Amino acid sequence: MHASALLLALLFSAGIEFGPSPDGPASHASIPQPAQKAATKVVSPERAQATDSALASVMERLALPPMEGLELSMDALHATLTLRGSDVNALYTAVKGQTTLCPRVEKLADGIKLGCETQQLDAKLSRDARGATVLDVRKLRGIPLADPQAFPLFPFEPSDFGWGSACPGSTPMGRGECLLRVEGQRAKAKSLLTAALKTLERSAAALRLGELAMRDGNSAEALQFFEQAGKGGAVGKLARMHVCELTGNCVGRELVDPLADTRDIPEPMRTELELRLMRLKLYTGTQGPVFAALLERLSQATRPSACRVALRFCELLVKEALVTSGSTQGMDRASALTLFLKLQSQSEVPLPVPVIAAAAETASTLGAPLFGANLLAAAFLRVEPASLAHHLLRTAELYLESGDHARADVILTFARQKLGGTALAQRPWVTVQRALMSKPAPTVKASRVSILTSTPRARTALAASDSTEELARATTALSHARRQLQEEGR
Repeated sequence: MHASALLLALLFSAGIEFGPSPDGPASHASIPQPAQKAATKVVSPERAQATDSALASVMERLALPPMEGLELSMDALHATLTLRGSDVNALYTAVKGQTTLCPRVEKLADGIKLGCETQQLDAKLSRDARGATVLDVRKLRGIPLADPQAFPLFPFEPSDFGWGSACPGSTPMGRGECLLRVEGQRAKAKSLLTAALKTLERSAAALRLGELAMRDGNSAEALQFFEQAGKGGAVGKLARMHVCELTGNCVGRELVDPLADTRDIPEPMRTELELRLMRLKLYTGTQGPVFAALLERLSQATRPSACRVALRFCELLVKEALVTSGSTQGMDRASALTLFLKLQSQSEVPLPVPVIAAAAETASTLGAPLFGANLLAAAFLRVEPASLAHHLLRTAELYLESGDHARADVILTFARQKLGGTALAQRPWVTVQRALMSKPAPTVKASRVSILTSTPRARTALAASDSTEELARATTALSHARRQLQEEGR
């Protein structure tokens, strides 16, 4: 049988749901970074205004050499900046020793990477008064603005908040709120919300207009609208949360506790407040309690799905929980894998491959390498070409670790066809091949292979049935891991 077909057959036998083929609709191929990626072109002085001093405690400006293709990306959660350009040495010389906010500078193949002293980070490329390119770096008093794709506007039903009838709405506030969720209607929505500032729903209108200003990067205008929204009720509480995100006025103070009390807030605003509080603490406190809070929220079966709107933010949290599990800053590994399984069961789309890979490594550490290998095998159709070799190698290694030589052999056969003999001559692949030669691999059952020629309904039924079995095996592994942790703590 063709190696690709046999590999697919093994996916069904593993009982793992997998995403669309490369010819199908696009899916999450990679997990987003927690902060925005700067535009590749340098913005003008008028549009590159520095953060207001009320929002930043430290500001630095670094002169950069002129060059083509200059690009900035920021990973605030991990406190790094990456500058890419055509002259790596010139960039390194211009930046090294010139900043106290990001003093660690490392050369990359296509640029430089700066290690910074804070997660409360903001950076952008702009031009000075002479038109020269500069890098503005700031330590924020609050936290970096949320990536609009990772943290979109939560849709509110007007009738649930007293803003008139249900969508399409019967008041300026209601109609504006409904249009916010319609692509291409933002300008009309903003006009209606502006009109609603003169109505009884002015607090809600000010909240939404402030949120739109935040998403445009206009923090000063956003703060003015949030002040108009007031401090009372559900709307006032969300406005206070946004002010805290921008100014940090509640960080390390008692004010954060009232914001955490969401019991009387209607959904989905209640869920948004909970997730924003998690994000606030992620950048300003220890991470472990944040991951535990998300696990608790995902376990509340009687409430709406916590991550339906902000799925990409939840994916970020779960990946961080897995990567940091077992460390002093993270949660224990068994709880991290439980968090992954909770999000996986509630997500309507396959989770990004980096999240899957982190879960596979955590499962292996917990003594469940077969579960980890099956996760990797199920995701291979969505792996970026540049990462496929490592992905397949790790899949084969985990199958070997679990004693499943049959599936490891299929992965090897597929890799040989897909990557070529040169790639398999490298030491890690040679180790896999020697391990397989030491023990003959049993053949794959024909009943499992025949699933490829059956109907889509039959394939779905078998995958669903086996997925339940695989989840049960994973739960058993988790229970075993928890018992081990308890024994180690005695």
